[in-house]
Amino acid sequence: TRQEKAEKTGKVSFFHFKTLTYDLDYLAANIQERIIKPYERSLSDLLNPPDADKLPLTTRAQLHSEGHQRLLPPFLVILFALIGLSALLPQELNRRGRQKRILTAIGLAIGIHIGLIFLINMNGRWSLTIPLAYLTTLLVGVVALIILEHQSIRAWWHQRSLGKIEKVTYQ
Repeated sequence: TRQEKAEKTGKVSFFHFKTLTYDLDYLAANIQERIIKPYERSLSDLLNPPDADKLPLTTRAQLHSEGHQRLLPPFLVILFALIGLSALLPQELNRRGRQKRILTAIGLAIGIHIGLIFLINMNGRWSLTIPLAYLTTLLVGVVALIILEHQSIRAWWHQRSLGKIEKVTYQ
């Protein structure tokens, strides 16, 4: 049912329809296959797309990049914790001298995160950027662990030299 009111006469008219028919055949001819966007896919579909033969090379690179952007954050959590620990633990307990180390650790973590996102998004141009992102994560983690280990050895040696740790003699 539809009603209309004429402006000049003010007369209201009603239209009643028993059936409404649409011809949708012309719309069905224009249907194109939709490419599923990267954020709509699962991780296995991103790394090994089932429709890889139909996709252009740039789209496959974007899917691969999106998959690695989902894989890298758990490693980054551990990496950022190691950066924070290596910045704060190897120092004396002094409240005044911590701001520089804290800001350095924050700046380093932000810089690493931006650099890794840049490397992963450059996957379409250079295929070595994703392994380079993982290698960077691994190297920064190893350096942070070396800093922590070096500090613990230095602290142990300092305590030993002060006589707080007994020297062990073997027979």
